[in-house]
Amino acid sequence: MPKMTGGEAIVASLEGNGAQAVFGIPGVHNLHIYDALIDSGLEHYVTRHEQGAGFMADGYARATGKPGVCLPITGPGITNMSTPIAQAFSDSSPLVVISSQIDAHLCDCQKGTLHELKNQLAFTEQITEWNARALTPQQCAAQVYKAYAWLSVRRGRPVHIEVPLDVLASEDDVALPAHGEPLYPELRPDPEEIEKAAALIARSKSPVIYAGGGALASGVGDALLRLSAALDAPIILTCQGKGVVPEDHPAVLGNHLHDPLVQKFLERCDLTLAIGTHFGAHNTQNWKMKFPGPIIHMDIDKGEFQRNYPAALTVWSDARLGVEALLEAIPGRQSPGRLDEVPRLKEQTCESFAKGNAWEVEYSNIIRRALGRDGILACDMTALCYPATRCYPVYEPHTFMFPRGLGTLGFALPAAMGAKVGQKNKKVVAVAGDGGFMFTCQELAIAAQYNLAVVLVLVNSSSYHVVKRNQIRVFGDKRTVDVELKNPDFGKMADAFGVWYTKAPDAVRFQKSLQEALEHNRPAVIEIPFGSM
Repeated sequence: MPKMTGGEAIVASLEGNGAQAVFGIPGVHNLHIYDALIDSGLEHYVTRHEQGAGFMADGYARATGKPGVCLPITGPGITNMSTPIAQAFSDSSPLVVISSQIDAHLCDCQKGTLHELKNQLAFTEQITEWNARALTPQQCAAQVYKAYAWLSVRRGRPVHIEVPLDVLASEDDVALPAHGEPLYPELRPDPEEIEKAAALIARSKSPVIYAGGGALASGVGDALLRLSAALDAPIILTCQGKGVVPEDHPAVLGNHLHDPLVQKFLERCDLTLAIGTHFGAHNTQNWKMKFPGPIIHMDIDKGEFQRNYPAALTVWSDARLGVEALLEAIPGRQSPGRLDEVPRLKEQTCESFAKGNAWEVEYSNIIRRALGRDGILACDMTALCYPATRCYPVYEPHTFMFPRGLGTLGFALPAAMGAKVGQKNKKVVAVAGDGGFMFTCQELAIAAQYNLAVVLVLVNSSSYHVVKRNQIRVFGDKRTVDVELKNPDFGKMADAFGVWYTKAPDAVRFQKSLQEALEHNRPAVIEIPFGSM
């Protein structure tokens, strides 16, 4: 049994669970982890702010489907990272957060030790799936293995392991858990629930499938298309479900639930099979959207059942395992559904949407063509990206990122960088407004330092445009306050960081510039004026 420090046990356990990259900033409390990284095969990416490290880890997780790992220090490190951790929690993105802590005998004593945070575990409990404090090197290894075992079979959300400084430095015999019997079994559906679901489906004439982020995370795509064909059922996607099946497939309506034509179409359907979704507020316009009843709700998190929409039947299961079981149980359909109506309906909804969002649709189409089918787009909370959740078609899993749940600014650039770390051979584009970009603009230095070939499309309105628009809508033209921004010269900023830059005043120049930037294979910024055609 080898002797290891707590820091070495953490790094060895990360490697043993297949981690390839970690994100963080070294500090006085986690130096033993960083010393162990030197002799490991893990790639480490230092950021200029812990928020950037958290978003990079999230982007890595969303692009690869594997947990992102981040290493904040005690106190200010974990509070700085709390926003990306909370964003990952709300969007069900798997993170392994390993923070340091003050010496074990001083924890929770409030003696005023450097970096001490009052009850750090209670703080992180609010934004993680579970917390643990490791008090020996052996516990360090065990908790890392527990984290990966849990995330491999349950809802992907951040988990947090806290390790005191003296535990990281102490040395002891450590047995790394063997890969044998899993800690947690796969979440397979109850056969009785599947039988009831199949019977309910058999009585329907026009079912529809509603697939969310849980469907994407489970890798259910192929089985979902088989189920759609077997039931003659169209597939509607949530924002987080984009990519689970190709949006150009004739059975897929995409993320157009809000469209009046789609709502009218659903009035003629008679059953909803909801898979891996919590019926979130954004996707349902604060739960105003109507779904054909009865609703069968299949989800890996039973806490979501009956929360937002009443379900006639619930199936607690991993989405892929549940759909595969359902495929075996359903009888052959005797009557056709409404699948043949989908291509025309999709065409009509896209045409209607484009009339009111011409600029956004044009620029989204330019990005889509430039990225090819498997390129990755990371969105910020900005005016160009909101419509993209509908009009930007996604063809491959894990190629579209949007901070839907918490809705934080500053997500896009570092998330895109993390995606590039995880998918080095794919093209990656981030889209951010000038206001959101300034939240994490310092991470351009890291893009340059590691030559992460991410192209940032910077939409400049010299304002918090969406906030300004809402102020005008609610209070009138003359009732805006502090939404106009005095921006730096973004060209000079990019040049100072050593990042390629150009300005594209119109769509023609943008298309040319984006292609050029992607061919450069280095970090790049393309500034475009808001609303420019």
